[in-house]
Amino acid sequence: MKKIIVFIILIIVISSLSANFVEGNILFKSDLSIDVTGNNSGVVITDRTWFNTIASTYQISKLDTLFTIETGDFDGSYYLAEFNKIYDIEDVIFDLEKESYIEYAEPDHELELFGINTNDSYNSTSWGLEKIGMNQVWSNQIAYGGNVTVAVLDSGIDLGINQYGVHPDLVSNLWDDGNGNHGFNVFGYLDDQNYNIPQDNTGHGTHVAGIIGASTNNSLGVAGVAGGWDNLESGCQLMTVKINNTYFSASTAINGINWAFRNGAEVVNMSWGVPNAINQTLRNRISPIMISVYFQLSIIL
Repeated sequence: MKKIIVFIILIIVISSLSANFVEGNILFKSDLSIDVTGNNSGVVITDRTWFNTIASTYQISKLDTLFTIETGDFDGSYYLAEFNKIYDIEDVIFDLEKESYIEYAEPDHELELFGINTNDSYNSTSWGLEKIGMNQVWSNQIAYGGNVTVAVLDSGIDLGINQYGVHPDLVSNLWDDGNGNHGFNVFGYLDDQNYNIPQDNTGHGTHVAGIIGASTNNSLGVAGVAGGWDNLESGCQLMTVKINNTYFSASTAINGINWAFRNGAEVVNMSWGVPNAINQTLRNRISPIMISVYFQLSIIL
């Protein structure tokens, strides 16, 4: 079985309801599955009577299954519900957590990209590479990237949705699904058009991708940690998963994580976090993967 490697940067900080969250969204974990069976005047109907009462009270219009874990410490079904914004989220949490089948409910916290955005395409990464000993790694021919698929869950990567074409220092290391697609846009659109192109609109994701997999020793731009070696050694394959648009949240990130692993990601990079909060649903999505990977001795933190 192929090993899964998880590379996680700066994910979660401390817990508080005062952190920013998406109004009208709530995340919760249930010991029982809840299946939507219909709709009544914009309110979901499910196969659980107790949930239907809550749905009616708070006008829950949508219920999505984020993920299900069958066994282990994190087993259960995890959901995103959308309720009428006129109601206080604390009341919704209170009524959900009164039910014996609900382990917890929490806001859909907004996330924040970590690091400094820059429009300088030649911003040097040499200090960091020297700090982690990459010169020694390269000189001893220890590692180059070896076509390992690295999912970059961020603001996208510069894929050339302009007159300049794909970023020249990344183009040779972009993952491809065989149909010319280099990843996934969780939001499903670009500039209000019906595209699923994970084009970077802030520069953050491209910067992160460059640190990971910019082509190395090619007399161009910067060097990546796993960018290969000119045309002699293969670099990693950068799978871009766009989870940040005007904002992004825990549920957006979870959908990105789900897509990345369904499509063969071996490494997942997440250079973002929840300021002033711990999002339990996001943590529970990540934790079983980290435990599984730890016992295969393939986790990099």
